[in-house]
Amino acid sequence: MDVTTSTATPLAALSITSVRDSAGTLIPDSTTTQDTELTLSGMGPVGRVVRILDNGNVITTASVTVAGTWEISVIVALGVHSFTVSVDGAESPPWVITVVAEPTLDLLRPRVPKAYGDGTHLNFDSAMYEDSYLSVMVGYTGMKVGQKIRLRWRGAVVYESEIKTVSAIGDVEFRIPRLEVVDVIGRAASIDYTVTLGNGTVVGPSVVLPLKVDAQPLDLVPPTITSDNRIVTVLYPGMNTPQTGRARWSGVVAHDTGEQNLDTRPENFDIPSAWISENSGREVLINYTVYRNDGQHLLFSRVLRKRM
Repeated sequence: MDVTTSTATPLAALSITSVRDSAGTLIPDSTTTQDTELTLSGMGPVGRVVRILDNGNVITTASVTVAGTWEISVIVALGVHSFTVSVDGAESPPWVITVVAEPTLDLLRPRVPKAYGDGTHLNFDSAMYEDSYLSVMVGYTGMKVGQKIRLRWRGAVVYESEIKTVSAIGDVEFRIPRLEVVDVIGRAASIDYTVTLGNGTVVGPSVVLPLKVDAQPLDLVPPTITSDNRIVTVLYPGMNTPQTGRARWSGVVAHDTGEQNLDTRPENFDIPSAWISENSGREVLINYTVYRNDGQHLLFSRVLRKRM
């Protein structure tokens, strides 16, 4: 009796079970992606080498594990890709994916909701006298979930925000610390941002927002400090009685000195040793406030930055 043993691989044992992008996100069959780096996974006969085809053409091979699975990464061009896997003349059903181009990004100018006029002017006294931060909103054409945004504030120093990941299409809020805004009263800052795409490409910077912060009645220059950090000295144009002032020490926590009477001479403020020691190795931001005894709001000086 003749017995013929077939060596053909059953079609059911040969398949593509998933396709994922470079971030590991599943790309369902018959859908689109903007990623050109793909990872294909599937099943096949144990110990065999299977061929991976794209639109009928072999593009690579993969070894099947003892568990009957295989996985391979490929880089493809834009367009339609019909992936199949074959061995011994058997071929799996196709997994079809269309790779489309990333949308063109138009990185629009960031916005400051509390700015006035054409959006490039800010009055600190009326807009954020009590606020601990300045809100800046970022929105742009081509925004996509998963993109990462970093805001940059160029004021007295360059302040870079934390990186925020887009979780929904729409404005993303960034917060500029209060003292960075205080430090440009009577001056200007420029604000822009960059966007990192899913493939790691950094796009930008965006269109710049020039933000002019209105001047105060007095130009309060930064204070000075002694080499041992024990005495902060205040002296500014127009300093006179009956003005009063106090120094603020912003480190791991914020401290205020007592209020002292001012006249035309430099005014010294003693700094407790505990304020210095608790900030060892850190940068402290030091400024002062002035009250003119006229019933109006306090005025704020620019900032001295000192590493302890």
